[in-house]
Amino acid sequence: IPEKYKRRREWLRAVLKNLGFELLQKSVWVGNGQLPEELINDLKKLEMLEYVHVFTVLKSGSLI
Repeated sequence: IPEKYKRRREWLRAVLKNLGFELLQKSVWVGNGQLPEELINDLKKLEMLEYVHVFTVLKSGSLI
């Protein structure tokens, strides 16, 4: 998320923490469960959705 959206980026970090997500590495968050639809809608309204990528892992285990 670009520097010009610093406050929005800080807001997103706080939201992710409140949802129980943890920082895996810089700018990569991991957590159990789905993101609330309301959060996705808020990201759209704040013009941040293009900077956020959501990945879903359906099965645990090795990549090999």
